Amino acid sequence: MGRIDSNFPQISHFDPFNPDEFRNQAHQMVDFIADYFQNIESYPILSQVQHGYLWANLPENPPDRPKPFETIMNDVQNKIVPGMTHWLSPNFFALRLSGFLGEMFCNCFNSVGFNWLASPTTTELEMTVMTWLADMLKLPKSFMFQGSGGGVITGIGADSFNKLVVYGSDQTHSTFAKVCKTIGISARNITTLVDEFSLSPFELRTVVEADMAAGLSLFESRDDLRLIRSNR
Repeated sequence: MGRIDSNFPQISHFDPFNPDEFRNQAHQMVDFIADYFQNIESYPILSQVQHGYLWANLPENPPDRPKPFETIMNDVQNKIVPGMTHWLSPNFFALRLSGFLGEMFCNCFNSVGFNWLASPTTTELEMTVMTWLADMLKLPKSFMFQGSGGGVITGIGADSFNKLVVYGSDQTHSTFAKVCKTIGISARNITTLVDEFSLSPFELRTVVEADMAAGLSLFESRDDLRLIRSNR
């Protein structure tokens, strides 16, 4: 096998995790995040930089030694932030606030939930939360871990998914189609109803009545009037 020649200087001491250093830097990071959201409305939502600006402001080669944390934070403020689209700005209303504290827990434990033995807590927490979700959606017990459901989607014939057709307005979020594809619904069965940026109740009624007349059973998601229809 080949090797990479390196002129990197030798490091006499390597401390992979210094709790005191981490605590100090984490405090700085939390302060940075809090300050960012306190001042986020002062930033233009759409970045004002030109194409290639960051390429021109970063060194041609990576550093041969770790940079001080203060240098990194300074680069983030002066080089990274100017090129960001501020999706979480209250002037944009694009996305909800991320779960920073939850992400910190996840990174802390770095849990790998292959199975129960790999992480009992991860497995049973997921089972519990997914059961809560199924209960909130008023799904039957067969969808829950206490019943015959739960786990990943396996053992369901492809023919069943081929019979599923989903439809929504042309304003339905793109994740809707992605989720449908993820669970096995064919892209050709994802139908979009277009009526001036809305889901027309008149057109929807026509489609529903036609489906019912054809013997299709309907599953309704009430949050944005998306319907899933399938053959019995």
